[in-house]
Amino acid sequence: MFCSKCGKEIKDEDKFCTYCGQKVEENTKKEKKPSSNRKKLMIIAIIVIAILIVTGIAIWIKSNERENADNINNENNVLEEKTLIEIGKKYKSTSGNMLGEITFLSETEFEKKIGEKNSEYIITEGTYEIKGDKIILTIKYDSNNDYIMGQGSNVFEPYTEEIKINEDGCLEYKKYNITFIFETEKEIEERPIATMQVKGYGTIKIELYPEKAPQTVSNFIQLSNNGFYDGLTFHRVVKGFVIQGGDRLGDGTGLARKTDLLGGFGGYKEYCIKGEFSANGVQNDLKFEEGVIGMARNDYTSYSPSLAEESYNSGSSQFFIMTEKNEYLDGLYTAFGKVIEGLDVVHEIEDVEVKSTQYNSEASTPTTPIIIESIRVDTKGMYYEIPDMLEPFDRTSLY
Repeated sequence: MFCSKCGKEIKDEDKFCTYCGQKVEENTKKEKKPSSNRKKLMIIAIIVIAILIVTGIAIWIKSNERENADNINNENNVLEEKTLIEIGKKYKSTSGNMLGEITFLSETEFEKKIGEKNSEYIITEGTYEIKGDKIILTIKYDSNNDYIMGQGSNVFEPYTEEIKINEDGCLEYKKYNITFIFETEKEIEERPIATMQVKGYGTIKIELYPEKAPQTVSNFIQLSNNGFYDGLTFHRVVKGFVIQGGDRLGDGTGLARKTDLLGGFGGYKEYCIKGEFSANGVQNDLKFEEGVIGMARNDYTSYSPSLAEESYNSGSSQFFIMTEKNEYLDGLYTAFGKVIEGLDVVHEIEDVEVKSTQYNSEASTPTTPIIIESIRVDTKGMYYEIPDMLEPFDRTSLY
């Protein structure tokens, strides 16, 4: 303890302060340092206060979360009708020879296309709102002249149509006494499958990748299902590289014609499609490995470096299947599918005897023709539009 007068330490047995003489009484100060019991009490108090603070914060956070959840639920209740359809995703339908698609561009605007196969769509655009299990379309534009003339007037008269939303989330729409069932586009696992029958060799099945090369896949599907490839050949076989076919003329120089693509319509003029690979400004990361199918094209850059665009967009109907990996082709040619069954058939074809000809100095022409009996594509119920047809480069201008 300490003296209450001078503050000096006093021994327990002393009755007077040895420094100032002050008598030791009950009012002397206790030791300034807290006792061990006091320390424990202080620690317990601090822990209790900390627990109270943490508990308070947790309650506050929980309260805010509940409030935010209530707000979100309220917003969802307001927008509940809008969640019945998917914004920005195409709904597609096939009904016999009639095809259609509808896209909800935003929460208020839509675009709808209806038409026969190989014909132009009738396009309607406008706004929509959802009422219960029905979508009410207000048509503000119609490409069909029968509708845009209102009672003989040149002023377009908006009109309404109705689409029902069924329990499966599909859209039921009636037009021309036909019921269209619109479904969202299938995911990647619903890729189209091409089945190729090769005379004397067997079956090759190819999974196509429309998400990587939509124009090329659509072109291949239309030509295949129109019977274009039936009876054509694999005119080029290079062991350790590719087997190549699909040439209308059978010598590596032929292109498909518009009538081949459009099923008897469009005339006999040849066409090309856009090359879908990185060198041509299209993102396509499918690599040329064993079994990958690619679109053949011409290379005019050997005549002039300025003809790169003409070279890139010169593909038409000829395709090749890789028998080995070749990184050189990556980014320079369109890869659009891969063999999933019948790779042994591909390698059997690869081993055939080949020769050079007066038209082709490369020893790659099979001595016995390898005939493609048929190619048919199962589109899994999806409709694939006609690809954009480009004018072929005039090769005679090179000579």
